[in-house]
Amino acid sequence: MTPLTAARPISGAFPCQARRVTAAVQLRSARKDAEDAALDDMRLDESTLDEQEKKRLEGLRSIQASLDEVEMYEKQFRQQAAQQRTRRGLSEEEEDEREIEVLDTAWSGQAGMDVTVVGSKTWADISKRLGLAAGDVIALTVFASIGRGVHTGSGIDVEVFKTALPFYIGWLGLSPLLGAYTNQATATQKDMISTLVPAWAVSIPVALAIRGAVKGDVPPVPFIIVSLIATGSLLAAWRGLYVVINPTSTAETKRGGILDGFRMITTLLRRW
Repeated sequence: MTPLTAARPISGAFPCQARRVTAAVQLRSARKDAEDAALDDMRLDESTLDEQEKKRLEGLRSIQASLDEVEMYEKQFRQQAAQQRTRRGLSEEEEDEREIEVLDTAWSGQAGMDVTVVGSKTWADISKRLGLAAGDVIALTVFASIGRGVHTGSGIDVEVFKTALPFYIGWLGLSPLLGAYTNQATATQKDMISTLVPAWAVSIPVALAIRGAVKGDVPPVPFIIVSLIATGSLLAAWRGLYVVINPTSTAETKRGGILDGFRMITTLLRRW
């Protein structure tokens, strides 16, 4: 048998491969230099621009930098909002539903800043209509004052407020639940009447019942009739005046959050 001999590298093979690798690297480098040179040729030569064009170019660069910064902040706020929702165990849709009851979307504004909402018909409505509620309280106080003035001849004193207290409780306790403090309640004269009547028809009888329970007797029928007519007239007069002076729309404007603000800014910058 012929003995096996150790294989030896062919002389000059490795140097040849090294030369090929070096040539490939040089070719790639030359190609990259050529591409960079082509890009340089395509770039704007600012030395050929006049002062006005340079100012415009600086303005565009400033806007682009601001846009990048706004998008960065928006991304950060979105991440923070997502983390908060995760801690609360809520989805984005569930969180929006808890914040505001949306009836329809008005696309007149930017970045979803305008939405149409309906009243909640809860006691929280009073906090949004403090002026209207104050006028209602004054109207009920006038009713109690007139009643005491007719019977006792006295002016406004502590007893007037004691007389009006059951009516305060009945009206402020029940009328908000019947829509008396929604936007529709003072949108038009017709809407004012349509929302006032059911609230008045429930609240005032309850107030009379409270007054009777406190005094320990049933109010006489003439007093009930006069109370219903007087309170209804005074409340209608006040609210009718309110509609004339300060009518409200059935739509409210949602107060945009930080994300809405950033979204609006980015939209405007892109359009510009």
